Amino acid sequence: MSKLGNTLTMLKILESGKVYKISELAQMLECSERSVRTYKEDLEKAGIYIDSIPGKYGGYYYSKSMVDTCYCFNQRELNNIENVFLKLKELKFKELDKISCIIDKIRFQVILSSNRFKKLEDDNTEDIDKKYELISKAINSNSNLEIIYKDRKKCILQPHNIYVYDNDYYITGINISIKQIRTFNFKEIKNLKIL
Repeated sequence: MSKLGNTLTMLKILESGKVYKISELAQMLECSERSVRTYKEDLEKAGIYIDSIPGKYGGYYYSKSMVDTCYCFNQRELNNIENVFLKLKELKFKELDKISCIIDKIRFQVILSSNRFKKLEDDNTEDIDKKYELISKAINSNSNLEIIYKDRKKCILQPHNIYVYDNDYYITGINISIKQIRTFNFKEIKNLKIL
């Protein structure tokens, strides 16, 4: 099976919520333990975080509470896809009917999920929109962000992903100074700028 196929198969196995040893996953996927670790890293690069438990009885597991949110598109992403579709239409791309069908599925998913992920009434929508646009720009240009968050702490972040969970927006990336993955709630970010 391909690397992508194994990665997705591993995610499907872990969605059960059961803790699997790396050796068990390697046997199930017919690959090395090193490959299993690589698949975990690849999933985390895509914003899908696999939890691990250290020790003799430890292993990898995937929190069920995050399963539904990782695959959801939001309205901004739908708008971006629709803009690309219009550009392709202008260029008379041959397989527009297939892309149109995919966009329809995404549109339906956005409509279904919009009720689940409504912003809380006390959110400052304009502030969140500005943060979203700036963070998206940094992700798309592979730029780092300087983030000032609660208690005026500062962090240089290499951003990787924006997602919505439990009615809040989050950014995930690598904190450059400590070289570890960190996640910030948009509400906790007091100021940010692209470096």
